[in-house]
Amino acid sequence: MTVEIQYKGQQVAQINKEKGVDNMEIDIYSQYVHPDFISELKFPLNDFVEALDVARKALIDL
Repeated sequence: MTVEIQYKGQQVAQINKEKGVDNMEIDIYSQYVHPDFISELKFPLNDFVEALDVARKALIDL
């Protein structure tokens, strides 16, 4: 089971729980990011952590 993490409409990562809820893994993607967005991959950590937390909670609930 996996969930996408999107930031400003672009998929930047995916979290999976294939190894269980306590051992979730994150894959960070750049190949799916639109070339015009690459320069914006540096963004506030708090915004990204919030996006990660939303995705993590959604995956736990699945």
